[in-house]
Amino acid sequence: MKKLLLLVVFFGLSTSIFSQWSTDPLVNNAVNTTTGNQQQVATCPDGAGGIIMAWTDVSTAKIYAQRVNAFGQAQWGASGIPISGNTGDHMNPCICSDAGGGAIIGWKDSRNGAYDVYAQRVRVDGLLMWTPGGVRVSSSVNDIFRLKCIGAEAGYAIFAWNCMSGTPGLFAQKVDAFGARLWNVSDLRISFFATNSFDMCKDAAKGVYFSYSMPDTTSDGWQEDIFAQHVTAMGDTLWNIHHCINHDTLTQYNPSMCEDQDYGFIVAWEDFRHDTHSDIYAQRVDSARNKYWGSHGKAICTHGANQTKPYCISDAHSGAHIVWLDDRSQPVVGGSLYGQNINHNGQTQWTSNGKRIAYRVDDFVTADGRNNPQVASVDALGGLIACWIGYYDDALTQYGVLVQRIDYYGNTMWDANGVFVSKGGLKKGPSMVFDGGMSGCNVAWADGRNFGFTGYDVYAQHIKSNAGLGNRPSNNQGNGQKTSSIKQNFPNPFNPATKISFTVANEGFISLKIYDMTGREIAVLANGVYTEGEYSVNWDARNFATGAYLYKFVSNEKTEIKTMMLVK
Repeated sequence: MKKLLLLVVFFGLSTSIFSQWSTDPLVNNAVNTTTGNQQQVATCPDGAGGIIMAWTDVSTAKIYAQRVNAFGQAQWGASGIPISGNTGDHMNPCICSDAGGGAIIGWKDSRNGAYDVYAQRVRVDGLLMWTPGGVRVSSSVNDIFRLKCIGAEAGYAIFAWNCMSGTPGLFAQKVDAFGARLWNVSDLRISFFATNSFDMCKDAAKGVYFSYSMPDTTSDGWQEDIFAQHVTAMGDTLWNIHHCINHDTLTQYNPSMCEDQDYGFIVAWEDFRHDTHSDIYAQRVDSARNKYWGSHGKAICTHGANQTKPYCISDAHSGAHIVWLDDRSQPVVGGSLYGQNINHNGQTQWTSNGKRIAYRVDDFVTADGRNNPQVASVDALGGLIACWIGYYDDALTQYGVLVQRIDYYGNTMWDANGVFVSKGGLKKGPSMVFDGGMSGCNVAWADGRNFGFTGYDVYAQHIKSNAGLGNRPSNNQGNGQKTSSIKQNFPNPFNPATKISFTVANEGFISLKIYDMTGREIAVLANGVYTEGEYSVNWDARNFATGAYLYKFVSNEKTEIKTMMLVK
């Protein structure tokens, strides 16, 4: 029983907590307001409607983290917890979910001289799981320029980084739930050239795809093209070294990629093949390296102005949303934000050359030296939510963090110029994650409202599906709203199969997952949008051992956890 109670805490069951998210864009939720300079905010979802943030305290060059639950309440102290505490500079955190309510955080670390990669796992309750100060991910000290990570199996993470000097190239490493390195002892080398830009996404078998730009010395001299590599979960490279996705004239670089829900990936990039202005192109590639959208990719936007910094995300329909910064309107500050949907067959679905999402994007402030000037998240119905820092009006008087939602068909769902998440003051580097509900999201950013140019704090905000600020509808607010619920499995105990029934009170996102008593996810029974009604699913446990198991039900309104017993 004690073990079960600990696991209930582990999963962050918090259905009795009353709403705490701010409803005022001038107030928001303070994540960290300590004296210092908090910047470089990175986020991931906690799996229960909340958000986990990691950031750099620039004044001390250390990494901190905080979890805010679905109700807007900080879980790891008033100002977060320290993730790194060793000597040297620690900066540029990346973060991914550990699939158990916590997160795995990586950062650039100079404790050994030049920068290499360290990481730490933090549990849902804020407990650090690995060696104090973090585990070393990279095998040797090098000049790391950019760092990214994605979650793999529960508690596992895959890191990738590029080195511009020393031993140049693109490198990757996988760590397990205990922080142990799993791939090549000298790190897995993806590219033998120093690459200025890269991205990665999961495959369907717990492996990973990489895309990167580098000089194509076989076709057009030292002009950069887009290359790709496929790596298995065990760290085996499946494609020939430097497999080119795009052999075209002039330069193609800055790729962004996502899964295509058909075992391959979709990648978008900046492209200079037509003139001195950069365009946006994309390509779909399967696991056998076949290219589907022509030999040179599909034109997403070729308008006569600069289109830069694409952001590619799956649309949940085997296609992709692509968002980019666009100079065609030539605003006083920055550029406009445009987007396009491309389906599985390579057909663009919205207005030719893209649909304007926002204008007056403050490129300088938003970029923050490392982040693209837009952050995008797919909503529960396959639409797009975009976030940026910029101006609402032509007069350039209303400034802050803004969001916009566009449905799968390209229709603007919220105010034409976006909705303010936070108004006024200096802002940097917004980062956004889906909230696990119908179509809302959580946003975090660095905010200078308290110190101006001398320092930044971290703030966060929840945006509901109707563009209002504040919490999602909850059964604990005394408003009489119908709530979704899940029943005890039947039979229980069972052998080898059992049925789990649940009620969906309001159309929205539903998740139902099975975990063993260590907190490891072992089955997914529901994960998508459900209409109002009664549902039941069966779990066949013939391949699992006798013992107790947990099932976790997440709806728009609440999270529930129940236990069941398999007896063979």
